[in-house]
This record gives sequence, structure tokens and C-alpha cells, in this order.
Amino acid sequence: MTGLRVRSRSGRSKSLTRGDFIRRLGQTVLWLLVLVLLVRGVAQMFAREPVAVVPVTRAVPAAWPDDEARAFGAAFVRAYFTASPREPGAQASALARFVSPELAESIAPEVGERSRGESVTAVTFARAARVGRRQALLTFAVAVGDGTRYVTVPVARDVRGGLVVDELPSFAAPPRVASVPESSAAPISGVERDQLGAIVERFLRAYVAGDAGGLAYMVLAGARIATPGTRAYELVELVSLAQAEPARANVRDLDATVRVRELGSGAVYSQLYRLRLERRERWYVADVNGSREG
Repeated sequence: MTGLRVRSRSGRSKSLTRGDFIRRLGQTVLWLLVLVLLVRGVAQMFAREPVAVVPVTRAVPAAWPDDEARAFGAAFVRAYFTASPREPGAQASALARFVSPELAESIAPEVGERSRGESVTAVTFARAARVGRRQALLTFAVAVGDGTRYVTVPVARDVRGGLVVDELPSFAAPPRVASVPESSAAPISGVERDQLGAIVERFLRAYVAGDAGGLAYMVLAGARIATPGTRAYELVELVSLAQAEPARANVRDLDATVRVRELGSGAVYSQLYRLRLERRERWYVADVNGSREG
């Protein structure tokens, strides 16, 4: 085996075998690897980690009073006006589920022995007035017996979302009847009145009767018009036809006053239908009372 001669620190030379050389080379490489690992470790210790940006989501507060509060108030009103002389304590027990403890003893109406029992046939939300972040006055129209009463209910919400009637309710006034200008619809006369009147009458006869086959010929292609029902009504007569908007070349917006009979009861109703007619190769009905789809 060929040896290598190296000079020692004392100046003397000595021979190294190939094995000694390879062993020393391996040790050197190993120490270099350890050094590289140490340097990388120190670099990672001092390196700044990127800060993760987390978007902050904020809950959008629901409008107050919300649907849940209105439903709660409606349920209270139903219990408030449902009374039975035969079960004097039943109403107080029913109301206690809705009210604060201090109202439980006084909120139930006083019903005499000769009083007639009452039941609620319908409750309709009328209006709301917000009086604070968590308080509102909710007014309902309540159909009781043969009349309608309006009642205002104070409803509050706590921080956990619970609802309670926290004050005594009160009777309220019904909505005022508005005074609005009379319709300025212009009558249609002459040949066009006869032409459009025949189309409108034919359409409304099929429309109120729910006759899909009859409507198919009259309705503009691509428009879908829902009907009130199937064979529940019939057209008695077309009373008048007027222009709701100024006429355009191929469009007519019309007000049709008619009389319609309800087949079940035989009652005849005076009604107004708002129609739009559009002309292609002939006149088609494109819309009735804003019910066009498509």
C-alpha cells in the first residue's frame, strides 16, 4: 500500500496510509456537516415567523323588532283574548308563559260568570315602534268574534335573546283611511275599444276560471301568468276599460273593471284588473296585476 508523507508540528515527517487519510477526510466532512446544521438552527431561532392575518368577522345585528319578536307577541295576543268562564284560571296560566313575574297576577282580564267565552280567529301584525335597544311596542289586529280589535304589546329582549312582555298591553287605534286623488285613467273609445275590449274580456274569462288552455292563445310567448284558482270563479261582465298609461306604439297599459262571481258562494264582486297588452302580429296579454314570470 502506498503511503503519504506529512510533516508534523515538530517538523518531522511521517507517513500516512490511505486508510488514515480517508478516515481523517471523513471526520472533516462530518464536522463540516455538524457546523452547517448548527448555523441553520441558529438562523431559524432568530428568524421572524410571519404573522398570520385572521379576518375579524363581526355579526350583523338583526333588525329589532324581528320576526321572532312579532311571533312571540302574536302568541301572547291570542292567549290574551282567549277566555272561558268555565276555566277561570286557564287564561292566567297561559299568559304567565309570556310575561314577567310581576305581571303574572294582574295581566289576565277579569271575566264574569255570565260573560261569553271568546276565541281568536286571526292575529295580524299591524305595526311596530322601537322604544329602545331591546324594547318595542308591537301592534296587532285581532279578529275576535264578529269584530276586530287593535292591541299594542310591549315586548323586551334580554342579553341572552329571551323575550318577555314586560308591561301591560293597551288598545290601539286602527290605521287611518287615506285620501288619495282619483285615478286619471283615460277611457278608450272607438274601434280600439271594441278590439281591445274583446281581447281583455276573453282573457279575463279564462284567467278567473283557471283555464290554462284558453290562456295559452292569449298570453305572450315566454310569459307565465299564474291564475287565482281552477273553476272557482267566473267572469260576469266587463264593465269598463280605460288606459292606465299613455298609449305607446305596440303597448297598452289598461285598467279593466269587471264583475266576478265566486262559484262556491254565488257572491258577485266588483274588481279592477291591471293588464299590459303587447302587439306582435296581433295583440297578446303580457302581464296582469304584475304577475308576469319570464
